[in-house]
Amino acid sequence: MKPTEKQGQACAKEVERFGNLPVPFGVDRATLKIELSRALLKYAKDLKHAGRVVQQIIETAIVCPTVAELITVTREVSADATGLPEPCNKCAADGGYWVHQMAIKDVGFGTQEYHYSGRCNCARGRELGHRDRAEQPKIDYAHV
Repeated sequence: MKPTEKQGQACAKEVERFGNLPVPFGVDRATLKIELSRALLKYAKDLKHAGRVVQQIIETAIVCPTVAELITVTREVSADATGLPEPCNKCAADGGYWVHQMAIKDVGFGTQEYHYSGRCNCARGRELGHRDRAEQPKIDYAHV
């Protein structure tokens, strides 16, 4: 996002949410808050994205993140409302949802090439695969 004073204040307010997390040993809390605010302002796409990044860290962190950890989470947390991580270069080329894959199998009398679409192995693809499995209906075979 393009830094404005209002956005800088909003990012600083988001970083304040880390207040209850202990800081790493030997790190000055005030300096860390300033650096985290600057990183959030620089790497978050917008203020909603900044809020999702901070929420993700709060839900998973044991200690206050370093600047590098915050930047990593900013890249992993989606800037859009779907909550999906950003696509990698491989799956972004195919739209971010499916990638073209190929497998070669030994079929006994030679090999056979199989082409199919599948989920990428990046964070976005793994999340989509997880959602796919969660949406599949459960069949109770005992009552069929």
